[in-house]
Amino acid sequence: MSMTSVTITVPSHFVPGGLPTPDCKQFGFNGFERSFIRSAKDNTVTFAFFAPTTNCNEEHFDEELEKYFWVFL
Repeated sequence: MSMTSVTITVPSHFVPGGLPTPDCKQFGFNGFERSFIRSAKDNTVTFAFFAPTTNCNEEHFDEELEKYFWVFL
């Protein structure tokens, strides 16, 4: 399966100190954007990866994402 973009949204209380910007190339993408969404109900953090590299695939992305989050938990 080829991927064109990936967006991950998590409640901001899961990342109270914030997370460093990931190396998007390591995830198989050329671009990355982080945004904070504040609302009356819940605050969220969105991580968006876009512009995939030629070797980008779901399995590799999942492996890198797991490594990234385990470092900070």
